[in-house]
Amino acid sequence: MKEIWKDIDGYNGVYKVSNIGNVINAKKNKKLKQQIDRYGYPQIKLSKNGYGCYKNIHRLVAKAFIPNPKNKPQVNHINHIRSDNRTENLEWNTAIENVYNKKYYCNGHKIIRMSLFDIKKAHKMYKKGYSISEISYIFNIKKSVMSIILQYTYFKT
Repeated sequence: MKEIWKDIDGYNGVYKVSNIGNVINAKKNKKLKQQIDRYGYPQIKLSKNGYGCYKNIHRLVAKAFIPNPKNKPQVNHINHIRSDNRTENLEWNTAIENVYNKKYYCNGHKIIRMSLFDIKKAHKMYKKGYSISEISYIFNIKKSVMSIILQYTYFKT
């Protein structure tokens, strides 16, 4: 894939972002060092008028290269790898779409993919007194996995 560069909105002529997720100082033609934020997303510090501001790389790439005609507010990594900021791995999403596309991980391993509807249904069943064993059987999911899903997702129902 050929690397294509575009100006970063608000920093025209100073910083550029590429379609594979690199950022350069356009005046010095120097690649900037990225760091990982507390959520695991690569970010970069951009300065303007003496003030620095951290920006997530995936959002910079999406704003520069991916059309957003419906003004969706969030950017989703299609392959769920937060460091993969290539344009073909990014898409604009709503918050609900992002939750629906989420995969659940345990110790770094993918364990299950459930729809938001099914997760809410499992929570309602649990509140009505169904056991984790019964819910696991209904959704054909291991008890340990269902326990993690019920423990780490919360809905006001």
